[in-house]
Amino acid sequence: MQGSGAGCCKPKRSARRCHYLRGNCPPPALGGAWPHTFREFVMTQMTIVAALFLLMGLAAFAVPRRFLGSFDLLAQTPTARNEIQAVYGGFGVAMALVLVAPFWLPQLRDGIAFTVALALAGMALGRVVGALREWPGPAPVLFFFVEAVGAGVLLSVLPSGSLSL
Repeated sequence: MQGSGAGCCKPKRSARRCHYLRGNCPPPALGGAWPHTFREFVMTQMTIVAALFLLMGLAAFAVPRRFLGSFDLLAQTPTARNEIQAVYGGFGVAMALVLVAPFWLPQLRDGIAFTVALALAGMALGRVVGALREWPGPAPVLFFFVEAVGAGVLLSVLPSGSLSL
């Protein structure tokens, strides 16, 4: 039988929890105060955003000369490439790591989600301000939506009522 063995679903238990695995047993608890299904949903959302940050970071490390080409920026000097690798490479990898940290430090999850959501919202806001001055090409518009959706996804994982005053 799959799962922890102890506490397997009995007929009285909710079907929502019991259908989780083929063996009709819930998986072992992942820790933390949240029900495991909600926590897994939250961690999936945070992991998707982390994967996007990781892709950004690795791309900046791999091709710093061309990384910002879609934004009409060329990194023709070592100083420019160093800046791209620091701001987009190092920061992207660091954000990916911090977004998966709640797998090991679940008590930090809400603070991490809120902080990274605000960072993404700030980036999206900066694109709106820039677009009000002069309309950009397609890449900044696309990344506005990526950043806004990322912020929304991370805010959606916060417990309801946690943002009320």
